[in-house]
Amino acid sequence: MSTLVIESMGINQAVSERRAALAAAQELIAKAQAASNSADYADEIDTLDQVITNAAKGDADALTSDIIASTKLLDDAVNADMNSALAALAQDSSPVSNEADVIAAKATLQNSVDSNSATLVADTNNYLSVLAAAKITRSDAQTAAQDAMDRTVPNNKAAIIKAQGLLEQAMADANNELLVTSELVTLTDKLNLIIDSFVKLNEIYMKAVSGPVTYEEGIVPLVSNINDQFSNAQLTSEDVDAFTTQLQTIFDAAMNARDNAKIDATNAISNAKDVATNSNVASAIDNLNNIVEAANDNSEQALTADIIHATALLNANVGLLNTAPVNNEQVVIDAVNALNVVLNEPTSTTADILAATDTFNTVVGEAKDSRNDAKDAVNTALASTDPVGNETAVTDAVTALNEVLNNPALTTAEILAATDTFNTVVGEAKDSRNDAKDAADTAFAATDPVGNEQVVTDAVTALNEVLNNPASTTADILAATETFKDVVNQAKDSRNDAVDEAETLITNIDSISKRPGVKEKLDELQKTLDDAASGSENVLTADIKDTVQELREISENVQNVLDDANNHLTEDFANPVNKEPGVKDATDKLKDLVNDPTASIDDVQKAIDAMDTVIEQAKVERNQAIKDAENAENAENAENALKEYGNTGELGNLIQ
Repeated sequence: MSTLVIESMGINQAVSERRAALAAAQELIAKAQAASNSADYADEIDTLDQVITNAAKGDADALTSDIIASTKLLDDAVNADMNSALAALAQDSSPVSNEADVIAAKATLQNSVDSNSATLVADTNNYLSVLAAAKITRSDAQTAAQDAMDRTVPNNKAAIIKAQGLLEQAMADANNELLVTSELVTLTDKLNLIIDSFVKLNEIYMKAVSGPVTYEEGIVPLVSNINDQFSNAQLTSEDVDAFTTQLQTIFDAAMNARDNAKIDATNAISNAKDVATNSNVASAIDNLNNIVEAANDNSEQALTADIIHATALLNANVGLLNTAPVNNEQVVIDAVNALNVVLNEPTSTTADILAATDTFNTVVGEAKDSRNDAKDAVNTALASTDPVGNETAVTDAVTALNEVLNNPALTTAEILAATDTFNTVVGEAKDSRNDAKDAADTAFAATDPVGNEQVVTDAVTALNEVLNNPASTTADILAATETFKDVVNQAKDSRNDAVDEAETLITNIDSISKRPGVKEKLDELQKTLDDAASGSENVLTADIKDTVQELREISENVQNVLDDANNHLTEDFANPVNKEPGVKDATDKLKDLVNDPTASIDDVQKAIDAMDTVIEQAKVERNQAIKDAENAENAENAENALKEYGNTGELGNLIQ
């Protein structure tokens, strides 16, 4: 064969191998890319793709052998999960092969292997996880079961022995894959529960049979029934718990009753210490102490009921000695007799004694409450004497009430009656005091119009001092009020006198009331009277008197002047010159002023003075004319003419 033919054959073979390698590579790439976990093979796929690309370019580093090698790397990566799954299925799953979750996980993985499922890796991991967890759970269950078997348990309890046997068999069966873990756990729990229940029962059982209340009602028959049940292999933990609850309830009740009875006994003895020397009390204390001591020793002859009975006897005897201070009350005397009847009756039960004692204590308590209420009423009454506490009637009543309160022979009713009497005395004293203060207030309100008089204001101060002095008695207030009223009445009398005097003066000077000087002072007086009548604090009685005096002086002066003027106006006053022209003019002027009620008194006085001057001058002239006439021959005729004419001037003419 020629060399050329041989070379041609070699090329064909190389091409065929290259094509086969490329086909296998591309098929594997397609398969890997189609897988759900293709991302896990991304590097191997990229490497093979690159080798194929380089080979197509004729790259010397990308030969058919390189394609085959890269294809194998990708194939190994793709089939690694399957290999892991097959290895997992081949593992030894004992002793948990029959656990439901292990069976289910293994079946799921087998299906994934058979179908080369995309969930192969996840199913593999899940199976391995479930298997490992099942083995750990089984191991823990076996350990817990052994711990339960090793527990210290109360002896001779048939139900526990039965549960131990069942669990021991279950442990062996579990190792032989004859039962599942949950069954082992259930039997372990049952053993633990029955053991726990018996431990609890045994604890209260030992308390019950150890005393000190072993022989109390309900405990003895229940303990006997429990003893019978210890040999019952069919007991459940619920049955045992029921016995425990029943015994615990009865035992606790018995202990509480015993403790309370002992506390009551201790309190009764303590309460009896003040009367412990009394023979009946001393005997009752000794009896109670002996019963308590025997009961503490778990004596069948000294039960809680015996302690209660002995305590009731002691309390009753002590109560009979504690009736003071109401021992003389009839209801208490009757209660004492009734209680003694019960105590002295041999057939009296504890209930009889307790009921009689309760009735006795109620009666005595109510009597003491009533006595305390009465004493409180006394103290309230004694504290409510203000402001009449210093009244003689009240101080005497205080003494009398205290004597009643401090007399042990008196009853509550007598104390209450004495308190009522006391309250009546105090009430009357307060009423009198209030009446006195009302009288003072009335007196205060009746000072008009002299309330501003100094003597009245001083009297107000004095009366207030008495009213505000807590030491003042009602008599002091009444006396001070009378003194005050006397002062006010005197002030009013003085005011009335001043007003009467003013009004009399006003009436008397009515004829000159319009004269200047009089009118102004009269107006001033009237205003003073008006202000005084309205209670003005600026007007006093003295002001009225002063104004009256001023008006009197003015009016007297005016009247004197007017009297003088009227005297001048009499017919004979100006004789023998009254017909003289100057005298007549002066007289007329004076008359006009006198008759003018508004004329000034000064003008009247001036007119009087002027008239006096004219008359005097006229008389001088008259006297001179007469003197001249005496020397005249016709003096007689002149005299007659004078009488006839009455005019000095005419006489002078006649004489001439």
